[in-house]
Amino acid sequence: MLDRAPTHEERQDGAKTGVLTVKVVKVTDLPSTGLGNAFCRVAVVSEPPSLENELEWQQSTVKKRTRNPRWEEEFQFSNVKGNEELRIEVREQQQ
Repeated sequence: MLDRAPTHEERQDGAKTGVLTVKVVKVTDLPSTGLGNAFCRVAVVSEPPSLENELEWQQSTVKKRTRNPRWEEEFQFSNVKGNEELRIEVREQQQ
């Protein structure tokens, strides 16, 4: 579920920006690849796309031993432009 706030700000270069709120709810039937300790991470990708290590990731809590994790967590990104993309990844925690 994505929800962009109705208010926008104008940057010095004239581009309008806003706040993007992302709610990560759940994933079902993850492949069984190991321990099943899943987490989700979310980032906004600008144009041109940033290098992987330059992205500002926000991360959920780790849900242990499940193939059907439920998070119900919200993440906010500010100064988001309309041409940016949202990247969401589900990963397994490494021990």
